[in-house]
Amino acid sequence: MSVLKTYRPGALSALFSQGASALGGFLAFLFLANMLSKDDFGAYSFAFNVMILFSILATLGFDRTLLLHLSRDGDPRQPMRGSGLLLRTLGGSALASVGFMALIWGVSTPLAQAMQSEVVQWWLAALAPVVLPMAALLLLRAWFQANHRFAIAAAMPGVADFLRAMLIGVAFVAATGKIGVALAVVAAFTFPMVALMLGARNAQRSSGYRLTREDLSRGIIYAFQRITEAGQNLFDVIIIGLVASDATTAEFALAARLAVLTDIGRQAVHPTFLPRARLHLTTGDQTKIRSEYDWVRFLSLLGALAVAVFMLMFGPMILMLFGGYEAAFGPLVLMVGGYVVTAAGGPHLGFLTMTGEVRLPALIRVGGVVLTAIGIVIAVPQIGALGAGFAILLALIAVNIAALAALWWMTGFNGVSLRVLGFALVAVLTLCAVALDWMAPIFGGMVVVVVGLCLAESELAGLRMALRRLRSRRGGV
Repeated sequence: MSVLKTYRPGALSALFSQGASALGGFLAFLFLANMLSKDDFGAYSFAFNVMILFSILATLGFDRTLLLHLSRDGDPRQPMRGSGLLLRTLGGSALASVGFMALIWGVSTPLAQAMQSEVVQWWLAALAPVVLPMAALLLLRAWFQANHRFAIAAAMPGVADFLRAMLIGVAFVAATGKIGVALAVVAAFTFPMVALMLGARNAQRSSGYRLTREDLSRGIIYAFQRITEAGQNLFDVIIIGLVASDATTAEFALAARLAVLTDIGRQAVHPTFLPRARLHLTTGDQTKIRSEYDWVRFLSLLGALAVAVFMLMFGPMILMLFGGYEAAFGPLVLMVGGYVVTAAGGPHLGFLTMTGEVRLPALIRVGGVVLTAIGIVIAVPQIGALGAGFAILLALIAVNIAALAALWWMTGFNGVSLRVLGFALVAVLTLCAVALDWMAPIFGGMVVVVVGLCLAESELAGLRMALRRLRSRRGGV
């Protein structure tokens, strides 16, 4: 089976998921903008990101355990394996989720008082129950991914986001207000969780593996790494919510929700790359690792540049639909630049994690979050959400440099392509010029189009040669 055929099901499903997530997010934001005040919308965005944080913690990092111990023997043509291991990880996660829910309820009042925002207290308390189904879905996704069911795993986030938008739409039509929104969010994650657990009943129960203390200790480190990996669209909203007004948080949250579309290329291929990297590491096939790393980086960056062009051309018009959010365009463009940088770096930290190393990737991600937090605290009070955009962009540049260095240091694998980084640099500088009003968005879009065409021309020839070499080898996976 060729590399492209291997990646196609997961990539197409991930693209579907990203499309469903984008459409769902857009519709949800339209409904919320018409249902809630700007302050309420900012408080909702802050609280929802807090729930994402705690749901990742509540997995206890057992998604790593599922990937490491099931994906090495996975075969999409065979029955699903490891349902017993899945149930044990879900049980541990459920206990952690209940504890975090109690913690959120306990601290919501004093935190809201410190933030001088009563609406924050209401949203924290109302959304706390969603931690349990959110965490369960993360583990279920890792289980399907570990069994090489990439299409189902990749589709899960988009289905949940679209369902959330539809249920918020029902609350909008029924005029149920904030209570209806909170119920819609909890139901949107509970329904697919129940459906997937019912679908897992016929899987093979035994995987021959039992959870150990090392799984828990390393898993907790991995959970923190996952949290910091999500920092680009998680911690930034939380930190801004702590240091800025609810209205500023609302503007930034909308920009962040639109900017995440730039990650569509990376998210399309990254879930497939992780278990395959583990498989090739197990067999010692460095040639396939090299080829697939380059393909993932190329497709990720090409997708990021395509979305960057779209945002430059149509971003201002999209923001006008929400009314009063035009100031979000600058932060939006800067965060798009951050995703371009991440795509150009390749799947470095994911690859490093699949070698069994978790501490160094976690340390790098924590460093990125610290840099982001410092930048936001310094810049947001001075220049608002635009300062947060610059803080995130600079932090992501530092994270990618550190990640590529760590990958080379720990494994000897060189993930740097000066040609690819050069194209990314031109695109990012163009985006910064647009954000600062030094260049008109339409001209910036033209520059990024040229960058994308040059990237495709320069990379495709080498990648095709690598594919031909792989196809000529016997026993291709």
